[in-house]
Amino acid sequence: LRLGADPSRVVVTGNTKFDQTYTDVSPDEKAALLTEMGLAGSSPVILAGSTHKGEEEIIFQSFTQIKAIFPQAKLVIAPRDIMRADEIINLAEKHNLIAARRTVLQQAPASGHTVVVLDTIGELGKVYSLGDIVFVGGSLIQHGGHNILEPAAHGKPIIVGPNMFNFKDSYFLFSNRGACVTVKDSEELTAQMLRILENDEISKAMSDETMAIITENRGAARKSALYLKELLSKQAS
Repeated sequence: LRLGADPSRVVVTGNTKFDQTYTDVSPDEKAALLTEMGLAGSSPVILAGSTHKGEEEIIFQSFTQIKAIFPQAKLVIAPRDIMRADEIINLAEKHNLIAARRTVLQQAPASGHTVVVLDTIGELGKVYSLGDIVFVGGSLIQHGGHNILEPAAHGKPIIVGPNMFNFKDSYFLFSNRGACVTVKDSEELTAQMLRILENDEISKAMSDETMAIITENRGAARKSALYLKELLSKQAS
């Protein structure tokens, strides 16, 4: 409108990212993923998605403390740059954690690892379904965060760092309704994860609110299609 568009021709239909379906996972698919990644029977599963250099150190520090309380816990970490997989595996070893690549486990599922490094492209949206808690990366550093709607589509409790300026609208929506919590360091990350893991009511409340937000905001894609159909019909006539 500021650029001079005709107000009568400007329509806001919403955010089509709420309508995503590519992350949908059937019960059979989820079971297969858990088996392939050596996560079957593990609880809780902590998932850190789209992490950047500098964040993995914080995540490993927290996960080590989580594992001391929950011995069956496992961590799935998905770096934004999959070329950093070896770097992250080496970092895990420094924290006395055994890490395995997703691509290796896919060919020969194994046990004994506590960390899975997701070194694949296009799979994170579905893998988010495996987490009991999801941390979304790019937010503990000055990157600006990544999309929280993918884990939200699975109804997951979400944790982020303070730098979410790349997704501020969705971040404010979820955080203002208690579906997403913000931490600034490893100490706060550990505290919030334990708060959620040790309190089923908090976990369920976050999950329920997350799904409520997703449901309330769906429909933008259909609205956009209907407006386009109406426009094309007018032009045709």
